[in-house]
Amino acid sequence: MANFQKVFNVIRPRMPFFQLVLKHVAFEGEGRDERNRPPVAVTLHLGNRTLECLKVERGNFRSDVRYRKLFRTGKGLKWVKAVARWADGTETTVSRFLVLNIAKRPPDPFARNYHHFLERNGPKERDFETLRNTVEKLPLRPKFSVIMPTYNTEPKWLRAAVDSVVGQIYPEWELCIADDASTRKSTLRTLKKLEAKDSRIRVCYRKENGHISHASNSALDLATGEWISLLDHDDLLLPQSLARVVLEINRHPDARFIYSDEDKIDSKGVPLAPYFKPDWNPLFLLSQNFVCHFTSIRREDIEAVGRFRAGFEGSQDWDLFLRLGKHLPEGSIRHVPEVLYHWRIIPGSSAGSVGEKSYSVQASRRAIEDAVEWKKNANWELVVGMYWMCSPPPCESYDLVRLSKGASGFWNLASSVSSGNSPVIVFLAEGVLMENEVCSRLAGWVNLPGFGMVAGALGDPAGGIIEAGMLIHPYGDLSPIFKEMGAQFEGMGRREILPQNLTVPGRWFLAIRRDLWNQFSPAGGGYESWTHRIAAISLLLREEGFANAMIPTLRLVSGEKISESDSDPDCLKFRQRWPQFCAHDPSTNPNLTTEYGCFTLAQDVDVPTEWSFDR
Repeated sequence: MANFQKVFNVIRPRMPFFQLVLKHVAFEGEGRDERNRPPVAVTLHLGNRTLECLKVERGNFRSDVRYRKLFRTGKGLKWVKAVARWADGTETTVSRFLVLNIAKRPPDPFARNYHHFLERNGPKERDFETLRNTVEKLPLRPKFSVIMPTYNTEPKWLRAAVDSVVGQIYPEWELCIADDASTRKSTLRTLKKLEAKDSRIRVCYRKENGHISHASNSALDLATGEWISLLDHDDLLLPQSLARVVLEINRHPDARFIYSDEDKIDSKGVPLAPYFKPDWNPLFLLSQNFVCHFTSIRREDIEAVGRFRAGFEGSQDWDLFLRLGKHLPEGSIRHVPEVLYHWRIIPGSSAGSVGEKSYSVQASRRAIEDAVEWKKNANWELVVGMYWMCSPPPCESYDLVRLSKGASGFWNLASSVSSGNSPVIVFLAEGVLMENEVCSRLAGWVNLPGFGMVAGALGDPAGGIIEAGMLIHPYGDLSPIFKEMGAQFEGMGRREILPQNLTVPGRWFLAIRRDLWNQFSPAGGGYESWTHRIAAISLLLREEGFANAMIPTLRLVSGEKISESDSDPDCLKFRQRWPQFCAHDPSTNPNLTTEYGCFTLAQDVDVPTEWSFDR
C-alpha cells in the first residue's frame, strides 16, 4: 500500500531560501494531505507578526485551492516561516525563507514586475499586423485632431511627442499645436522644422502667454476633425493608440468620450507604474482625475460644454471631464482597458509628483466644487496632500440592524428591519464595534439623490483594512477587493482611500434608504448567503439607475475575522441572472487581479489582445 503524506508546494517565492525585494513579498502555495484535502489555513510568521494567507479556490468546480499573500517586511533582513494547518488539526512548517528588503518607501504592489507583465501580455507583431488589416476595413474612419499646447518645451521631448503621432497605425489624423508664446528659441526652431515635415502638422504661434487653457483652445481652433484627442508636449502615444480608439468607435458607434489606461516612462523611455483603470466611475472622478490619459472626445461635445476654462490651469482637463460626465449619457463614455499613453516623468511634470504643480491641487478643488451637487454644508478634506474628498453632511436619523451568523454558516438579519421607522437603515455585522459618528456619516451618503447602497470598510485598530468592497467573479462568486492590508499600503490609484462607485460596495457595514430596501430586498430573498443577497439588491438598484458606492475611509473596527462561504446554488443562480457582470465587473480591469487582497497586475494570466472587428 502506498504511504501517502502531507505535501505542500511553494510556488512563490521562486528561490527557495532567499529573496531580495524592493517593496513587497509575494507568497503562494498549494498542498494536499493524505486524503487529498487542501490545508484549512496557511499562515506566515515574521517575528511577532502572524499573517493569514488568502484562500483562492480556482477552477469551475472550485476543487483546486491555493493560498496567497502579498505583504511587506520592513527594511532589512527578516526570516519568514510558512505554516499549514490541516483538517486533522495538525500543523506543519512548509517553508522558511530569508527576505532582504532594501525599499526606501511604502510597498507598490501594482508595479509588481511590470516588465514581466509586458513581456507576457504586451502586443506582439502579429497583433499589430491584425490591427493594420482591421483598420483598412473599418466602415467608420473619422478624422482625429490631436491637440498639443507647448511652452518652452525641451526640443528632444517635443520631437519625440510629435514622432509618436506621426508613427500612428491609423492615418486619418492631424496634429494641432498651439505654442503659448515660448521664449526658448530652440523650441520655436524645432516647431518650425516639425511643421515643415508633414502637412498634417499645424502650428499656431500665440503672441501672448495665456497659460494652458487658452493655449489648448487655440489648438482647438486649428482642429478640423470629428474627434479631439489630447496629448501633452512631452508625452508619447503608442503606435496603436488612435487605431485602438477608432476600433472602439466602430464597435460602439454611439461612443462620444473614450479614455484608456496609461503608464509612465522615465527619461530613458523605460515604462513603469501602470495605471489600469475601472470603467466610467463618476464618484471616483470627484476625488481623482483617473481618466487623465489617453482621451478622445467628439468635437461637438467639447464645444457644447464650453471648451477649456481659464482659472482651472493644472486641472483644466479634469474640469473638462467633469462637465462632459454631466453632459453625456453614461453609455456613451467608453473605456479601452489597454495602455495607450506614456506619461513622461521629468522635472516639472506632475507625473513625478503633485508637488511639481501644487497649483493644480487648488484648481482641482475649484473644478470639483463646480461639479459637486451636494457642496452645501459639505465636509472637504485633502487626502495625502493631493486628493479632495467632498462628503455630504451626516444623517442622524437611521436605524441600526445587526447581522448574525446562523448555524448554516450564512449570515442574516439578527433583528427585524420593520421594527424601526427611520428613513435610513445601517446594517452592521456582529463583532464590529459601532461608532455613531461613522454610521451617521455613512447614512448621509444614501440621502444624496441617485444613490442606492453605500458601504464603508472594516478596519483594524492599527488603521489597516480588514475588508472593503466586493468584486464579482466569472463563476458567480464574490470576494473582497481589499483584504487584510496594512495602514501603510498604497494601492493603484489610491482606491483604498477614495470614494468610488462599485457594483457591489460591501456586505458587513452598509447603508440604504428604507424605501429602497423595502422595494428591492424581496428579490434578494432567494439566496442562502447574505453576500449574494446584498449583491443581487445592488445590481437591481444599478439596473434602476441608482449609484452604489464605497467610502473606504468610513471604517469601523472589527474585533474578529468575519467571513461567509459561497453557496454553489447561489453562484449558479447569480451567474444565470447577471452573466454580463460575471463576465466583467466594471469596478475592475481585465489586467488586474485581487487575489493578493488588493488590485495588482494579473501577470500570471494571459490577457487577450482583441484587435479584430466583426461587423
